[in-house]
Amino acid sequence: MIEAMVACPACGTRRRVGAATGPDSHGALRATVREPVRVRAPTDKAATAGDWPPWKIGGLVCAASVAFALPIVYGLVQRGESVPAPAASVAPQVDIARLQREATAAAQAAEAAAAEAAAKRRAGELAEARTRFTSVTTKEREEGVRTCVVASTCRQDMLDTIVATGKTDKERAHLGAVAFAASAREVANLAEDGTSITLAPAAGISTMLRQQGTGFLDELGKTTIAEAQKDPAANRGKLVRVSGSVVSIHKDGDFFEGTLAVGGGRFVYFLTPLPTPGVFQGTWVSYRGVFMQEYAYSNVSGGQTRSLLIVGAFAPVQSEDD
Repeated sequence: MIEAMVACPACGTRRRVGAATGPDSHGALRATVREPVRVRAPTDKAATAGDWPPWKIGGLVCAASVAFALPIVYGLVQRGESVPAPAASVAPQVDIARLQREATAAAQAAEAAAAEAAAKRRAGELAEARTRFTSVTTKEREEGVRTCVVASTCRQDMLDTIVATGKTDKERAHLGAVAFAASAREVANLAEDGTSITLAPAAGISTMLRQQGTGFLDELGKTTIAEAQKDPAANRGKLVRVSGSVVSIHKDGDFFEGTLAVGGGRFVYFLTPLPTPGVFQGTWVSYRGVFMQEYAYSNVSGGQTRSLLIVGAFAPVQSEDD
């Protein structure tokens, strides 16, 4: 028996109709009318779809989706095919190495551009300095050299440019000596008084003596033993000339060092990187150099001897009057 709900076209009454599974004598299905089922009018509030609860609507949608999908899935399974999995979202691949190369290249390009701009600016500054110092006097060039050495922003190429504006070879050599003298004064100011030698400044002056010789010493300001002892800080980096007897001398690495007795109970501790021909213990000598610091060292009697450290060079003399 097969049953179905049939609506009356006239009154709208729905009836349950049953049909036999076999045909009647005329070849048609036998139908049996069951009890009528009254259907509510479409205007009835309960029949309005807008008033259905959300869960009911969702259930109907879900059921419809399942009813639609089941035959498809069933057919795939029957044919031995796999059901395709939902496509997963794939994150975009980032080439980190390429990004790093691009960043490095950009940084190098920016650095090269900055260096090129700085070089052009520096060339302009040097050209301006060359023009300015070519038209001034020797004294003004000397002052320009000293100012350049003292200024922390003055570079070697600027100093070389000012020196090169000298009119003659002699003047250019003189300006070079002025530059060395100004540098020696700056280096000597780094020394400190005490019971040990401030090695870095002393080594700096020694290097200048090896490179330039003693010519730049004459461009230094001058002072005396008495003045240097009275106010070491004010006289540091100035030229001191002394004559006296060599108390001791020995070689320590690349330097000769020792003590001179210069009279009046005063002593000079000398340090020189230059040769010392004819200078021995007991020799009367002349010595000149850059005053570095007041240096106190232990003596043979167990006390301390106060002396002045001077980095310079010897010139043997014949008598105390020379």
